[in-house]
Amino acid sequence: MEIDGEEYTPQQGGVEDRKAFVNKFWDFVEGHILERAFNGRMIAWIVAIALYAVVQVAYNYSAMRKIRMISTNNTTLQDLRMEHITLSTELMNDSRITSIEERVEAAGLSICTPTTAPIEIEK
Repeated sequence: MEIDGEEYTPQQGGVEDRKAFVNKFWDFVEGHILERAFNGRMIAWIVAIALYAVVQVAYNYSAMRKIRMISTNNTTLQDLRMEHITLSTELMNDSRITSIEERVEAAGLSICTPTTAPIEIEK
């Protein structure tokens, strides 16, 4: 890598090397590199970063959609559990003999329950 005709090697550790590195760094920070030496490799990096950003946004959107769907499913499951408990309680309550007799009497029907055994046992 060359800077102003000099080869840049930061491993040498001299004062000139540090000055060259600092100058190169500040050229990058201030944007002079983009003005001077815009090459095809930078376009590839910019496209790669843009694609990475698009993929990240897509993954985040997908994750948020799945979280929302899981939350909705949990709420629906809790509602269905409560409905199941309510219906099973009502069914248990309605299947008692006393409630069946009350319903039959309220409907005006007569229950033909024999009070004596149908067959008489002789001695």
